[in-house]
Amino acid sequence: MKKLSLFVIGLLFCVSSLFAQPVLKKASSVNEYSLVYELYGGTNAAANKDSYLENATVILASPSRSGYKFDGWYWDDGLKNPVEDNTFTDKKGALKVYAKWIKQIDLSDFEKENMIEIIPADNKVTLENFANTEGPQDIFAYAMGKYEVTQELYMAVTGTNPSIDKGEKLPVNRVTWYDAVYFCNELTKVTMGEEECCYSISHIEKNDDGNIIGAEVSWDQNKKGYRLPTEAEWEMAARGGVQGGWDYKYSGSDDINVVAWYDGNAYENKCESNVAKNVGLKKANKAGLYDMSGNVYEWCWDATNEWSYSRINRGGGYYSYSDNCTVIYREYDDAYEKYNTLGFRVCRSL
Repeated sequence: MKKLSLFVIGLLFCVSSLFAQPVLKKASSVNEYSLVYELYGGTNAAANKDSYLENATVILASPSRSGYKFDGWYWDDGLKNPVEDNTFTDKKGALKVYAKWIKQIDLSDFEKENMIEIIPADNKVTLENFANTEGPQDIFAYAMGKYEVTQELYMAVTGTNPSIDKGEKLPVNRVTWYDAVYFCNELTKVTMGEEECCYSISHIEKNDDGNIIGAEVSWDQNKKGYRLPTEAEWEMAARGGVQGGWDYKYSGSDDINVVAWYDGNAYENKCESNVAKNVGLKKANKAGLYDMSGNVYEWCWDATNEWSYSRINRGGGYYSYSDNCTVIYREYDDAYEKYNTLGFRVCRSL
């Protein structure tokens, strides 16, 4: 009986020992997913792998492209949803990222290549009842941009391009008046230095597309940086400045087809909608300025009155009737508005 008891005790010990052994857990598998890069002509960095592990932290390296600056990875081909800090984590599933590029432009000769003197330095012109202003007004020495601001230039300066129809030499459009004054300051910073910026801009508000739709803006008229023209400066330049051609109906001619893209000629074919055209394709006016009639309307500095948020724009656009493209026609829109047919050109005091 004693032997039987010992046997039972031993058996129980063995069984308990068996259940007391640690259970070896099977290592959980980690899913691996594909990672695709849209480089738009660039070359990917060697550090960027074509796959990633689920929930891993992935740091994306910068690719390269000749003549362009890399401006970050994005989750969408519209380049509106950035990969924050070019890093992601807690992701799973196949992913694709898109490279944003900014074309590099040599702006060292911007003034020489793009600005035309309308009134020579140290001079002024006094005009009576001109550009919707009653009585005499003095217009002091200034230069005007030869072309409407292109998408290439806007992108190089601001890193964004709000235009719908894309093209480097097309005029930038869908810019608010606030976007335009902001651009003027940014162009001044990279060409002349921040100390020459004409505008003080504060309390900036943006919409989901990145457009500035509200801000407080003041103009220091002692500065020599780039800015929007006043309505009088715009009209004087459109008429040819001191170089002449003041009696033309349009900027540089009485024949609109010679100098302007408008409703009557801006279509690719008669079955399609009108589109903007590359700047500088039509004949210049007497001052050497292009597209001051047609292509896109151009923002001016002036408000419709001192209490208004509406700002003047001039020149007509590719969807405009011919009468809207004359040197005297004026439109106005709220400063936060943006349209496919609305852009601008720069000006500066001499």
